[in-house]
Amino acid sequence: MSDIRPKYKGSLLRPMKALSFLFREPATLPMEPREASEVYRGFHLNDWEKCIGCGTCGEICDNFAIRMVEIPDLPSDPAKGVKARRPAIDYGRCCWCALCVDICPTGSLSMSREYIHVSRDLDSYLILPDEAGMHGENFLKGWAKSETSDLLDLARQAMGELEPEARSDNFDEVTKGFDAQSALLEASRCIQCGMCHEACPAHMHAPEYIRAIWDGDMERAVEEIYRTNPFPQVCGRICTHRCESACSIGRRGDPVAIRWLKRFAMDQVEPQKVQEIALKNKVSKPTGKKVAVIGAGPAGLTAAFDLAKLGHSVCVYEARPEPGGMMRYGIPEYRLPYDRLDADI
Repeated sequence: MSDIRPKYKGSLLRPMKALSFLFREPATLPMEPREASEVYRGFHLNDWEKCIGCGTCGEICDNFAIRMVEIPDLPSDPAKGVKARRPAIDYGRCCWCALCVDICPTGSLSMSREYIHVSRDLDSYLILPDEAGMHGENFLKGWAKSETSDLLDLARQAMGELEPEARSDNFDEVTKGFDAQSALLEASRCIQCGMCHEACPAHMHAPEYIRAIWDGDMERAVEEIYRTNPFPQVCGRICTHRCESACSIGRRGDPVAIRWLKRFAMDQVEPQKVQEIALKNKVSKPTGKKVAVIGAGPAGLTAAFDLAKLGHSVCVYEARPEPGGMMRYGIPEYRLPYDRLDADI
């Protein structure tokens, strides 16, 4: 094989040649700005009115060029999926790949046709982009999310239901639940932004159990669910799903079916295994303390569940024949089958 390396003649004096350029005047060419293409990936733009501070842009950045910065003057409403923070871009790290733009759930991020910034001030390469651009000169927009570049699936998987004629003479559950393929496709829509976690009154770890469903690990999904909620069968059917109101995907499309995915995970694991998972973190040594809980509704049973896991001896008192409170006596069986309620209790 031929040696393609260049042949240099060594000389101790060769480095001294550089000194000949020391006192020469530098050759400076005048800058002639050139118009960038319509889809040029220049400095970032961000529509602060659209941005919800979800941080998805920072999560997808492989170069760690995006950091979310708290902005005290901005409104914040976790129940609606809005955080008072905006992305800061470090152009010492950014490679202009535009993945942050293509993943942005609201479409607030884009890139301008502005591409020139020269400064000895290193801090000037770290900016909080807005609609005015790097230098506030309102350059034309370049790269923006399009149908071909959008990384998000905005359409929810359909939930099957019993036909009206099939439910006219019974109280069978109306919704059928996801099959494995539908659940997998629905789980793939989640971008793990965590906005749902903030909006949920119980602060359930929805991104974690949805990721477990995507990974095919249903037992891990059930374990994540039981970290904060002892009634997953119930909440997988009749929860008011405030989490979905905060879902960032819902800004431009259908929110992820978080409630139905919870139900799917619970329906896939054997009841005996569910009980083992539910009691996984129960203390092994009883405390010797006794606690009486008045009322076997959702609040009373949740308190009893948590107290029992702490090692206390709990006795629940209920006036009605069966436990469950409004879950049993206020919700029709076609919405919440009694066997699913009993499985949680």
